[in-house]
Amino acid sequence: MRTSGVWCTSKRALGGVTAAVALAVLLSSCTSPADSTAGQGSSGGPGGSSRPTTTRSSPRPTGPPTASYPDFWRVPHAGDPTDPRSAEMMRAIEHSSDQRYVLLSGTDSPRWGAPYYEADAATTPATVTCMGSPCFDFPESRTVQFRIPAGARPSLDADRELVVVDRTANAVLWLWRACPPEACGRWTAHGVSMTSLASDEIDRCWAQRYPNAVPDANLANFGHRGLPGLYLGIRYQEVAADQSIPHVLKIAIPDTASSHVYPYVGDEGRGGSIPEGTLIRLKSSVDLGALPPAARVIAQALQTYGAVVGDTSGGPVELKVENLFVEQSQDRWANLGINANSLSRIPLTDFEVVKQGYGSPGPVPASCPNG
Repeated sequence: MRTSGVWCTSKRALGGVTAAVALAVLLSSCTSPADSTAGQGSSGGPGGSSRPTTTRSSPRPTGPPTASYPDFWRVPHAGDPTDPRSAEMMRAIEHSSDQRYVLLSGTDSPRWGAPYYEADAATTPATVTCMGSPCFDFPESRTVQFRIPAGARPSLDADRELVVVDRTANAVLWLWRACPPEACGRWTAHGVSMTSLASDEIDRCWAQRYPNAVPDANLANFGHRGLPGLYLGIRYQEVAADQSIPHVLKIAIPDTASSHVYPYVGDEGRGGSIPEGTLIRLKSSVDLGALPPAARVIAQALQTYGAVVGDTSGGPVELKVENLFVEQSQDRWANLGINANSLSRIPLTDFEVVKQGYGSPGPVPASCPNG
């Protein structure tokens, strides 16, 4: 879940919000692994908190894989079978949520959205170091290298997330509790994932466990229990220009279970009833015609591709959007008529759960080193 505390940022104004925080405080917040849990929202860490990520076995899913396996993230799931316990699971989500609809997180402030940055061949490579526990998914060296633009900043909250896309290297970097050089002297983080755009973006554990079923290119993918950083949030261009979101989304629910299903390879070790990796979707019978155009684009993605339960929110059911404030973009979600409550016309009762683990080549890997 979201955690309270101080977060890292540049000392200059970001999107009209000035972070006049002393460098000593920034250094402390960037290198300290512990933030007290409070409030509501999504994604406290790769595990939603500083608890270690767990990896428990799940039963082998029944039924045939999807026809387009293994490209889980970029194929429609509207035709996948519904889980026999769908209604029961959706009731559990609804009863534990403090909102009766999906909230859009990060639309109107520098907090909780997902800032995205583009790198290219001219961008100077940076070394990201984990300075202390937790070090989710870092290799033994506790460092990774990636091209990170000079102006990149994490979200202004305790998660401090950011995503960098380097299309020249066919790679995507995601950082959690990141701190930039201006505040910490170097790039630091406490969680990392890297994904190859040349792969189908399924975690490397599947390629290691099922080498005959999953492409070798997946061996380059690791981190965040199986979620590709590219799909952490809804991109502005997808809604404003493309008017299409052609991939599965990531969603946070109030409390996830201490288990996981395909495509995830780990979980937060919570005590809820819905495993991470569970795919929920908007029912095909729901008429989207009354929604404003931009909200309809998001709802259509939920209906066609669905959203993977990827984090514990501790409050509402949430989707993250691209954080334009942190990016210092001139664009604003409000220009599209999008705000946190833009999906309020669609109650949680209009959603259903896809058969758990559907499309998997076998049981969820019980243990797989990701670093």
